[in-house]
Amino acid sequence: MTAGTRVRVSTADVTSLPELPNGHDHGGDGYDWMDLASHQSRGAWRPIASWGADGWDLGDWPYVVVMYCRLRRPWDDGMTWGLAVYVEGDLDVRAFSDREEWQRAVDDTAHFYWRLGDDLPDGFPLIGPARAEHCGPMRRESPLMPVEVSS
Repeated sequence: MTAGTRVRVSTADVTSLPELPNGHDHGGDGYDWMDLASHQSRGAWRPIASWGADGWDLGDWPYVVVMYCRLRRPWDDGMTWGLAVYVEGDLDVRAFSDREEWQRAVDDTAHFYWRLGDDLPDGFPLIGPARAEHCGPMRRESPLMPVEVSS
């Protein structure tokens, strides 16, 4: 990971994830960073535009961008799930060996930014746990595709 990248508790090795560009040194905003991250990782990092059953906006582009990667680990046939949150140039990157743990982390990210914003999803509680329809990937969204990586 690059300088200026914050890494929180992960359940997988963050260094196994494709490299992300520094959030401050790319000369643009979140849209530019998102394009650079996708290009630099050969498409492994992809933005998550919508979250929850009805696909509510995730993040606040170009200020807050949430990206994911899903990597097949050929050495053990497992998967590594990556989560990157870009906030005005600062990066928070985590890796997970379990899809459910990754999904809970994306849920937490979505809920945090929804509560900060002006445009809450219908029925979203300001206090307390979110309802089931406010969790998980958008139901109509295409599946999250894995990318092959070598060790």
